[in-house]
Amino acid sequence: MPDDIGNMMSQFGLSVKTLRKVQKLSQERLAEKANVSPDTIKRIEAASGGCGLETAIMIARVFNTTLDSLLFGQASLPPCSAEDMKLIHKYAKSICDILKEKSSN
Repeated sequence: MPDDIGNMMSQFGLSVKTLRKVQKLSQERLAEKANVSPDTIKRIEAASGGCGLETAIMIARVFNTTLDSLLFGQASLPPCSAEDMKLIHKYAKSICDILKEKSSN
């Protein structure tokens, strides 16, 4: 079990660092948004120290993702809104229609 916890801490830190860089946030700005100290963010990203559940939830909220995705490494994309899903469906349908048209010619 300790290895699992260590792996989750490492993955959490990697997810936080990746999302922070994608969103072009400094450690200081992320700390401010999550209402924690910059040292807390540094420790989390380095997997050299854990954080409390409340802090982890606040960080997930800053990134508009789930705590589960941060812990298990599925935080590459934030959750889609219903409107985004409609657009994705619309574009996918358009692509399928174009492909069908090309294959029938």
